Amino acid sequence: MNPWQLICLKAFFLGLAGVPFAYLFDRNGYFFYMTRNVTTEYILQAYLWTVYGFLVIFLSYYFLGLNKRLIYYQSLDLEPMLKNNYIVLWAFSFVGILTCIVVLLIQVGTHPIFLSLNLDPTNYAIKRIEVASKFNANIYNLGLKVFGVFALITSLFVIKKFLFSFITIISVVVLATFSLAKSPMADTLLMITFIYLLMYRPKWLQMIPLMFLMVLAIGAMYFLSGGLNNISNFLGALSNRVLYGQFADLPYYFLMFQDECVTLSSILPPYIQSLFGDYSINAARMVIELTDPQAFLMGAAGVANTVFIGEAYAWAGILGVLIAPFWVAFHFLILIIFFTCLKKTIYNVFFFGYLLCRLSDGLFGGFSYYIFSGIHIVWGGFIYLLLLKFFIDGIGGSKKLKEIEDRP
Repeated sequence: MNPWQLICLKAFFLGLAGVPFAYLFDRNGYFFYMTRNVTTEYILQAYLWTVYGFLVIFLSYYFLGLNKRLIYYQSLDLEPMLKNNYIVLWAFSFVGILTCIVVLLIQVGTHPIFLSLNLDPTNYAIKRIEVASKFNANIYNLGLKVFGVFALITSLFVIKKFLFSFITIISVVVLATFSLAKSPMADTLLMITFIYLLMYRPKWLQMIPLMFLMVLAIGAMYFLSGGLNNISNFLGALSNRVLYGQFADLPYYFLMFQDECVTLSSILPPYIQSLFGDYSINAARMVIELTDPQAFLMGAAGVANTVFIGEAYAWAGILGVLIAPFWVAFHFLILIIFFTCLKKTIYNVFFFGYLLCRLSDGLFGGFSYYIFSGIHIVWGGFIYLLLLKFFIDGIGGSKKLKEIEDRP
């Protein structure tokens, strides 16, 4: 198994399988409840454009030879490093996790889990949004997706000591549950899976435990939120979330933005919009106001993130849908070529897996991921550090050469 096959699985279950399954086997189910305010025409239009978008991306991947590059990269061994050095890296990451936990505790006042016990689903959702407004999301993501993932990778797959792994897992769980959302822990496990698949080339059966852990993590948060009280309800909610959750809002984009598109600034992050002194509501927020106005007014609704072509359509209509998959494929092309040309060190593998996972998140998070997002910031920072290293190594090499030339 390789990372691209994992992306294909995400695309199939989250974007492609749901609509046929709903029409064939679930005519009175959750999907048609979610899309009750749009006609079949918009559902079909959204689905066909989704198929087009994924076809362009996947065919580009294979025709450009990226699959061979990725498989070859998997077959390489990690550059050797002393085990003590890995322990130092783990310790640095672990301290980073603890620092982020302390900062979040100061911002919130206590761990949010204690504030959410015995709440009904609606009040739980309100509490989740309230808590999210109190802490810094950048610190949360830094601690979880950078320090947390790196510490887990080094402790579980390199150091392989029970104590290191145990305290790392506990600290990551404490940090992940700060948001009270159902997905952060599962997203973290998914990112670890991407990195693991770049480090090694396991068989499909070897990945079952990780998949089970993802389901377990999501299940724990479902039961904590108070919306479910038995396994049967959980499995039903999980299947609805997987098969329909990322697609069900997409037809509303084609309904809502067929006559008027959003501005380019609306798909830029708020901190970029602030530079121009103009804040625009993004399409996902506008769609959730249409699909769930009651929750929106109560402050319990988030955003209606869906397949990336939805936001592309909201921004530039059919032209945006036609162009968007090629721009997404270009990101994967540059990323894979760039990292497969570098040495297979623990640092390079980590950033490669991190960015590959984040790019795959964008397939269901919105086209804005590929315009300007944290992906570009992290990637730019990595390139800067890489150039700095080459520069320092070049200076060191020049000095050594001069010392050799000056010897009698």
